[in-house]
Amino acid sequence: MDVRAIIAWFEAHRKDVYEPGTVRMEALLERLGHPERRLKFVHIAGTNGKGSTLAFLHGILRAAGYDVGAYISPHVTTYESRIQLNGAPIDPEGLRFVYETLRPHAEALAAGPLGAPTEFELLTAAAIVYFARRAYPDVVLWETGMGGRHDSTNVVYPILSIITRIGYDHVRLLGPTLRDIAREKAGIIKSGVPVVTAPQAPEAMAVLVETARARRTTLYGPETHYWIEARSLGPEGQRLTVATLHRRYPDLALGLVGVHQFENAAVAVVAAEVLRLFYAFYIEDDHIAEGLRKAEHPGRFERFVDAKTGVPIVLDGAHNEDGMNAFSRSLEALFPARRRYAVFAAMKDKDHRAMLMHLLPRVDGLVVTAPDVPRARDPEDVARTARMIRSDLPVYIHQAPEAALSAAIRLAAGGDEEAPERPAEDGSGRVPSDEGPPVVAVTGSLYLIQAVRPAVLRRARTGKPPGPPPSEAAAYRAPAEAGVRPPLSLPPGSPAEGR
Repeated sequence: MDVRAIIAWFEAHRKDVYEPGTVRMEALLERLGHPERRLKFVHIAGTNGKGSTLAFLHGILRAAGYDVGAYISPHVTTYESRIQLNGAPIDPEGLRFVYETLRPHAEALAAGPLGAPTEFELLTAAAIVYFARRAYPDVVLWETGMGGRHDSTNVVYPILSIITRIGYDHVRLLGPTLRDIAREKAGIIKSGVPVVTAPQAPEAMAVLVETARARRTTLYGPETHYWIEARSLGPEGQRLTVATLHRRYPDLALGLVGVHQFENAAVAVVAAEVLRLFYAFYIEDDHIAEGLRKAEHPGRFERFVDAKTGVPIVLDGAHNEDGMNAFSRSLEALFPARRRYAVFAAMKDKDHRAMLMHLLPRVDGLVVTAPDVPRARDPEDVARTARMIRSDLPVYIHQAPEAALSAAIRLAAGGDEEAPERPAEDGSGRVPSDEGPPVVAVTGSLYLIQAVRPAVLRRARTGKPPGPPPSEAAAYRAPAEAGVRPPLSLPPGSPAEGR
């Protein structure tokens, strides 16, 4: 069977209604002989930052010479990229292997009282089978799909758990308050398994502390076990200094861009330190520095340049309020003296108004679109909301994502949009020119990034484009917030001195 047919088999098990719980996954693993027990997992949950934290930790472990499996969702590049070994998607032979292994068990479950497994359950099981019976990585970075407690990935007993920033998302399924959502995320915390957390809102942190105490494990958090001493984002790049109870990691360069990446990188550093101290992973400080610097994550402030027009393009899958807040601030910090145009789409279950409240004050024009998925929100609805928030903003609608991208690039290049949904005040459809080359940002949904990224790659110059030149970008200094403090005063001979 070819790859397309196998992917179609997985997709045929997709269900429109979310079915929480791990009963079917546990039954499937029982039939398979529990291959998950052969693997070392780092389980990662959170609302925002899971993928970036995974990318940073992946870079560190690879720099240290480890073979690293990764399970991510959703995909941005290819369907197969959800299951990776050392950054490469599962190969066709591996995909056929897991399909042939899983199919009879999936059919047996479908014929019984539990019913057929879902697409996500099958993919989760496929990742376990691939890693345990074919790829044999030293460690598997294991990203949750939604929540944690009832997520299909929560059938493993990891050596380390990580919880990234918790915010409001999937509230109809996870609960209306941060405490409710945090309780779901904290469901991945296991007895005796250390946990590293990002800075959290007080109510979310309280849940994590309570859960860790109840399960008699250590919670490594900001202000208690690690501190972000300094951070900067500007033309010289993005850098931070992290201190822990054991070491100090100065002036670390980051391969991923954005104000939110400081805490994601810090969490990865602490996770690497826990693996080194308590599980004897051979990870040196140089490995940490190299891994952070070389980290890559498609669709997260990913930058390109349109070869024909020279217009910079930024792709970011921010898909909730907290994510859009971080992305919008990053866009403004990195491109402060430029006109900025956005291509935007949102899913029906997302608070698109809250996202637009962060995005619209920082852009000069908006092109609304919708990826071809049932969950996509009607662009007309999004456009109406955008006009209510900013009546002075030119707003355009293109149903097809590639057409929306082309329209935004034309606007940024100084041309007129052929069919403006709402023209600019001067009637031209154009926003007056500002200093510096304009930027096009594509954001609002990972499904949108999936839809437009192939077109961006076709249009883009080869190679990773640079950030804004020194004459345009101003250095960013983060305000004091949770997990950030002034530089430590370390006495001579301190364990962290000079490290």
